[in-house]
Amino acid sequence: MLNKSTDINYNFCVTSLQAIPVTHVTNLQGTGIVAMELALENATNTISTIEKMLSSKEFDPFAADCLRDCLELYADAIAMLVDAFGAFLSEHFDIATVLMRTVMDVASTCDEEFTEKKGEFTPLAKENYNLFQLSDISWCIIKQVSSVSS
Repeated sequence: MLNKSTDINYNFCVTSLQAIPVTHVTNLQGTGIVAMELALENATNTISTIEKMLSSKEFDPFAADCLRDCLELYADAIAMLVDAFGAFLSEHFDIATVLMRTVMDVASTCDEEFTEKKGEFTPLAKENYNLFQLSDISWCIIKQVSSVSS
């Protein structure tokens, strides 16, 4: 499965999926559901993190604007993850894969927001990385399930 994507960190994948009790996953589709749930949990937690960062007022105006943009991006990502989950469960795998790729773009775009200003660090680097990886894992599983179902 991992050979379908050059972006997945194998250790991240194994560590993320090992956190789920074996009784919750009985097949590849179950693993896909878990991966999407992990991505959704990450995005939801990241929104809380961004809100805390914004309320701390410790960021300059540029970084605060970037955080607000990322907040909007992550809100969109949550909606896309919910839609991808529904598409996956109803076996609309083509829609689910497009949505998961778009969620991956959210993580990259949020990172890029901060790099527009030279020397600016990305306070959400870990969160963006995690969302990207979890979404890529989900994407790979969806591709695998769709090839088995075809």
